[in-house]
Amino acid sequence: MSRISVRFSTYVIGHFFKWFLVIFFGLAVIMALGDLLEFMRQGTAEKIGITQLMGLALLKLPSGVQRLLPFVVFFATIVSLWRMSRSSELIAARSLGISAKQFIQPIILVAIAIAVVKVAVFNPIAASTYKKFITREAELFPFHHTTGQINANRLWLREASNSSPGDHSATIIHAHSTTPDLAELRLVTVMQFDREGNFTSRLDAQRAILQDGRWHFSEVSRTLTGQVPQPSPDFILPTEFTPEKISLSLSIPETLSFWELPTMIGLNENAGLPALPQRMAWQNEWATPVLFTAMILIGTIFSLRLPRRGKVGMTIGIGIGIGFIFYFIINLIQAFGLSGRIPVVLAVWSFPVATCMVGIALLLHLEDG
Repeated sequence: MSRISVRFSTYVIGHFFKWFLVIFFGLAVIMALGDLLEFMRQGTAEKIGITQLMGLALLKLPSGVQRLLPFVVFFATIVSLWRMSRSSELIAARSLGISAKQFIQPIILVAIAIAVVKVAVFNPIAASTYKKFITREAELFPFHHTTGQINANRLWLREASNSSPGDHSATIIHAHSTTPDLAELRLVTVMQFDREGNFTSRLDAQRAILQDGRWHFSEVSRTLTGQVPQPSPDFILPTEFTPEKISLSLSIPETLSFWELPTMIGLNENAGLPALPQRMAWQNEWATPVLFTAMILIGTIFSLRLPRRGKVGMTIGIGIGIGFIFYFIINLIQAFGLSGRIPVVLAVWSFPVATCMVGIALLLHLEDG
């Protein structure tokens, strides 16, 4: 790469990154204000202070903003290249033999770097803050709160295991309530099944404590198939669950970082539970660099056709409309994936890969056709 192209690449990167930050923080402020207004509406009857509501909005913000990052990249590409075109910088560059394919390469490299930071650093932060948001929201708005597989304060767990007495293949645990740390269950019912799925035993207990890889049940009534209930002061059942694993298995994908999702998928599949949302989230993170590249390609094609003067507002409006169309298509395809109608890989990768191919074809046509 020649010296002038290095300087020009640095200049293009600086231009793009500046507008990326401007649009990013602009959308973040709008989103935070929108969430704050909604929380103020809900908190009026509860008489919750504005400081608490602002804290709630800030906890939710990272999770919401990371979903908009592809569109931040899209609009940053449009605005930065349009500004350079308006000032005749792109015209001068192209007169020197620098093609559109060359001047978007540094933008794509920066976008891929942003994608890596988003997946490896920003995503875990967003997952952590969203987890705190759910907890805080439950404290401030207790009647609006439901989480994971805890419904109406009742907990359901399923574990596939061969370590329990009688070589059971599945154990289902139902509890009416739990302690906050999930180490103790109250009013517990345990149902066990053999390898063929036949019911083998039921256990009812007032309390169960999870400690050292075992459930310690107290005030127990155990019923084997074809026998009368047998009361017992206690009963011990081996388990692979820990409070941390239970908490993880109950988590929604938004509360799990990129690094935690494989563990979550394994836990759910081992328990025989569907893991489609977690698989979708996992694949989405891997597809982020490709999606960012697709947004840059489409944004570049759109920018090359922007008029330097006149009707710019209308053209930018069309660009915003295209962004909304992309958002609708992405959500529609992923809804099909979450419902199981199409494979997860197809639901996640079809849009970014297809958009990249269309973008490359159109860019080649504009350059060479």
